[in-house]
Amino acid sequence: MNTTVRSAVAGDAEAIASLGRKSFSWAFGALFREDVLARYLDGTYSARKIGGSLAKTANLYFVAEAGGRLQGFLKLKAGGASCRRARTQ
Repeated sequence: MNTTVRSAVAGDAEAIASLGRKSFSWAFGALFREDVLARYLDGTYSARKIGGSLAKTANLYFVAEAGGRLQGFLKLKAGGASCRRARTQ
């Protein structure tokens, strides 16, 4: 199965939000009470929040797809530490 990486578009917001919720819950869910985790996920990984973030010109999103399904995503913020570090290496 081939993996394709491309720039994210507004239509990817729902899939990014869903994958973000699942991956954060898997990695860190055991560290939080259910109500605290739910509030965090609702505030950080809602389709509305991701859609707004995708629309910001300072944010760069990329998605990886395989078999017609989202497998991963990457967010870079222009001027953010990850972008500055990448430019200096």
